[in-house]
Amino acid sequence: MILKYLSRDGEESFPGDLTVEVRYSLGANNELRIDYEAATDKPTIVNLTNHSYFNLAGEGSGDVLGHLVTIEADHFTPVDTTQIPTGEIASSPARPSISPRPGRSGSASARRTSR
Repeated sequence: MILKYLSRDGEESFPGDLTVEVRYSLGANNELRIDYEAATDKPTIVNLTNHSYFNLAGEGSGDVLGHLVTIEADHFTPVDTTQIPTGEIASSPARPSISPRPGRSGSASARRTSR
């Protein structure tokens, strides 16, 4: 599925027309992939992200705090003390809390790695 949006110059007080496209797709191993593209005609701030949460046990089956979460990432974007991305792309080994080992989504380590 592809969704597109045009944010006109001055919308939310940001300069420039901003065209955004997000593409949702399923990979060969049934993994969800989300790809973003953005283009603007003036220098402006763009920080696209996704905040969807899925209950893999099904609707009405309780919370997601017991789900096993694995984050396989070679890189991550560090944040400052107010949780704003710094713009740096860092190697995951520099951040021991990111690991390809599963952890419970409700645990402190899983919450740290999902930021």
